[in-house]
Amino acid sequence: MTDIFISYSNQNRDWVKPLAAALEARGYSVWWDPDILPGQHYQAVIQQALHAAGCVVVVWTPESVASDYVRAECLWAFSKRNLVGVLARDATIPTPFNAVHAADLRRWKGRADDVNFRRLLRGIALLNPRDDIPPPPPPPKPVGSGLKVLAAAMLLAGGAWGGLEIFKSFQEPNSPAVQPATAPVSVPEPVPEPPKAYRLVVEATPADAVVMIDGQPYQAERTWRAGTYRIHAEADGYRPLEDSVTVRAADQTVTVELEPEQLPFEPQMIAIPGGTFTMGCVPERDDVEGGCYDDEKPAHEVTLKPFWLAKTEVTVGQFRAFVDSTGHKTTAEAQGSCRSYDKDGQWSDVKGRSWRKAGFEQTDEHPAVCLSWNDAQAYVNWLSRETGKDYRLPTEAEWEYAARGGAKTAYFWGNKASHEYANYGKDECCDGLASGRDQWVHTSPVGSFPANGFGLQDMNGNVYEWVQDCWQSDYTNARPDGGARPGCDANASRVLRGGSWSSVPRNLRSAYRSAYNPVYRNFYVGFRAARTN
Repeated sequence: MTDIFISYSNQNRDWVKPLAAALEARGYSVWWDPDILPGQHYQAVIQQALHAAGCVVVVWTPESVASDYVRAECLWAFSKRNLVGVLARDATIPTPFNAVHAADLRRWKGRADDVNFRRLLRGIALLNPRDDIPPPPPPPKPVGSGLKVLAAAMLLAGGAWGGLEIFKSFQEPNSPAVQPATAPVSVPEPVPEPPKAYRLVVEATPADAVVMIDGQPYQAERTWRAGTYRIHAEADGYRPLEDSVTVRAADQTVTVELEPEQLPFEPQMIAIPGGTFTMGCVPERDDVEGGCYDDEKPAHEVTLKPFWLAKTEVTVGQFRAFVDSTGHKTTAEAQGSCRSYDKDGQWSDVKGRSWRKAGFEQTDEHPAVCLSWNDAQAYVNWLSRETGKDYRLPTEAEWEYAARGGAKTAYFWGNKASHEYANYGKDECCDGLASGRDQWVHTSPVGSFPANGFGLQDMNGNVYEWVQDCWQSDYTNARPDGGARPGCDANASRVLRGGSWSSVPRNLRSAYRSAYNPVYRNFYVGFRAARTN
């Protein structure tokens, strides 16, 4: 069985692709028509997928509204009461589907933390229950002959409709035939029942957050009638939250998570959900573009708790705020050089190079480079002191889990390197290459490429990133909880991940790993910050 069937117009394929990836990143199985193989009968496959889906997510656009196939698929889902709407562009949702509230994703940019995308996930969870969400009550049985009533409603609303014949083909073998309506269908009025009230449990983070529902302080002992209510939450040091909560015909629990206030010099942080994944080289997933290295083995299962990770690498501007505040002198500045190309194009420790002067043009929006592991530690320690939050470097397992973004491919976008998704180098070592979206021979401004399923950018390419772990030559005895591997002294090598603007495709894979000593600095090495949840 598939969790989600996506109904859409083929003209909107480019919009649907990141939606499917974002839903898969949340753990759902998703079916949409690129899954149809050559030689398969299109309509038969569609029918089978519809019958097997837990819910149908329809992407409403002017093109899908005009599509008989989309309407037929929606009529099937509407008859089964498992239709979830998504408004991707301005469009008039046709009758009777306008009775189903649609998530407004017209301004969605692919971010997993977008408030309207999260509402969509909550709606899907009602039809595809998850362990952390109470199951919804069973829907009331449709009044009258459901399929006949719906078909008649569609004909009365829009006159002759080409999708009706398609809809007939989607019916199960024993379903009653649908006849065109010649007169309005009489639907008996439901017998009114006395209103019921239900418990609403609000679990807030932080625990001392003040929660208001429809302008009144939240009281755990109060009960609520079914309906939608405004919810407001605030706490010192956190951003206020405005949202809505829908009470349905059952007791339910609502989780309210406030984001910490972000100071001007803080990186933008993304909440990464906990989960289990296979770390390292899985041949069918990672053995591409030259193949896996031995230090990526053995593949092993890791279970991580939720954490926060910076959306991008630390920028020149953010690092300058740290230096201005502390007077920190980087390893490159203290030792007078950074590994880079000299004026003759030779690879060497070039005197005078540092994060201030990398050897190519950078602005405050570019990633800071020529930074050692010791420099990265100094930065996150300062950030923790200034904000009172637990900033640190990510562990190697956290980094790889976040880089994959829920994808089961070598890169978050697929199994072939592409300059449309990352800033990396030539196919043969070693130099930068500007191609397609990748307009930069050296570093690109952070956030110049699409985000992965977790909303993170530049995890593959741009600059290598230091992580917390001591280097081990393989994953033998790796920690199953994803914690940093200890056991090395102050001068032992530390792990680098992610590839850079000069990397070959093989070294851009999410499984690739490298290492250098903690004072190593290079004009393609930087880092990004993590934070304990």
